[in-house]
Amino acid sequence: MKHNLRKYAFYFTGLLTAIITFLITQGGQQGITFLVSGSILWIGVSLCIYYFDKMQRPLLRFLIYTALSTIGYYLAVSVSLLIMISILGGLHYPLTTEKFSFFDLLPLFLNGFLAGFFIAVGTHLLYYRLRITNFIVLSLTGGLLGYSTYIPISGAIVDLVVFIVWQAGMATVLGLIIQNKYKPETDKGHRMATNNETSTPMTTQ
Repeated sequence: MKHNLRKYAFYFTGLLTAIITFLITQGGQQGITFLVSGSILWIGVSLCIYYFDKMQRPLLRFLIYTALSTIGYYLAVSVSLLIMISILGGLHYPLTTEKFSFFDLLPLFLNGFLAGFFIAVGTHLLYYRLRITNFIVLSLTGGLLGYSTYIPISGAIVDLVVFIVWQAGMATVLGLIIQNKYKPETDKGHRMATNNETSTPMTTQ
């Protein structure tokens, strides 16, 4: 029963951390905004994982996972801004109703794609052995949700919507992947039967 609640727990974790991120970043300095935007969600996800799976060395995993996610977020934003400035000649959001090309929106997708990829890497290295398909799903989901940055309105509501869409969306997809691939009630016997399972949690107590 507890295992079946995982996807809902991840969704509400994403929703709650999105609201917290929004409240903290309003009027904050750019450095603080970067740090909070890239870390709050994955602090919540780490706590969620520990609640369900009680892994060994939780503090070390928590710190490394949060650091990787924050670095991934920073690199994703930096790369997308580099493309936006050096290749596209700059772009101002929100976009107007004037005609624009697909490449104008490419940095938004790339930003989310890279962030999703780093999330998959951190999850794979520290918590669960993900499959290649899981990497693809998380990366593409991050990229598609990255389009939420394109909202033809301005104001604080944009930030709130973006945080909710991306964080709740990514947390939910991650929770679904873990729930569908990992069955705790059969995991012990399954690990004894084979060492080739690619999505079981790492070193559980």
